Amino acid sequence: MRIKPAAILIAILLAILLPYAAVLVFGKRVNSVDNRSDGRQIESQTETVSAEDYVVRLVAAEIPVDYHIEALKAQAVIARTYLYQAIGESESFAEANLPEQGWTEAKMQEEWGENWEENQKKIQQAVKETESSVITFNGSLTQMLYHKVSSGTTRTDESGVCPYLKSRESSYDIQADGYLQMKIFTEQEFAQILQTAYPDRAISSDNLFATLQILAKDGSGYIEQMQIGGCEFQGLEVANALQMSSCCISFEEYEGKLRVISRGIGHGYGMSQWGASKMGEEGKSWEEILRYYYDFDAGLQIQNITNGQVI
Repeated sequence: MRIKPAAILIAILLAILLPYAAVLVFGKRVNSVDNRSDGRQIESQTETVSAEDYVVRLVAAEIPVDYHIEALKAQAVIARTYLYQAIGESESFAEANLPEQGWTEAKMQEEWGENWEENQKKIQQAVKETESSVITFNGSLTQMLYHKVSSGTTRTDESGVCPYLKSRESSYDIQADGYLQMKIFTEQEFAQILQTAYPDRAISSDNLFATLQILAKDGSGYIEQMQIGGCEFQGLEVANALQMSSCCISFEEYEGKLRVISRGIGHGYGMSQWGASKMGEEGKSWEEILRYYYDFDAGLQIQNITNGQVI
């Protein structure tokens, strides 16, 4: 059957104009990074986006956008690995079931103001240039821990669950904004904060500072176990109660009070985002950054994921 030229012209016009007609009817067109989607989707109460577009949202929520593009690429691989591990074989997955959720475009506008589209494009570039790249441990998608700023040295996982988490020097981090945090407490304030946070523990406030004892600390300076007022605490418990940035903490008496100093921001395991950005500034690629902060000799590989299958 011969097709009339007029019909061809109408078809072409529809192909060109339909997306823009949809914008007029349904609102602003959502920017997309996903040109080769495998059809897997993340659903929220208000919209559905491809898994690859959702990686953009995760990266926006996880790392400062003004960090070096190679650090953003490394974060994109970590975020993609997390996302595909979380959704498993599901073709469509509810965002509400994700332990960590990304930013919506409305949140990006709120956080970044008039620069939001430019910042989004930067992250889209990072996601696009690492397209389908994930990290596996012994052939399976794995949890890739990261943090904002280390104490100057990242931590080793002594439990053996994640043998690829090995201590790495990250000396750039001591120059990071917020690297040092200091607070001063009276004995009464210190006891009250801990008792409020952990009411199941009978903390004795008598000569409290003298009872403070560090029982275990790892090689990077992070407190694992300590004793206060006759009770034992994990270092992270104390850091959380005192609202310190990390559990790499030191204590010292100061004019009859207790001075608490923390170093770094976050738990200290895996990639330091600040360090990754500095490595990018020195010309390191996203893959070199990942291979530095994680021990790839312990069973890690960078692989591709297609249609939910790692290849």
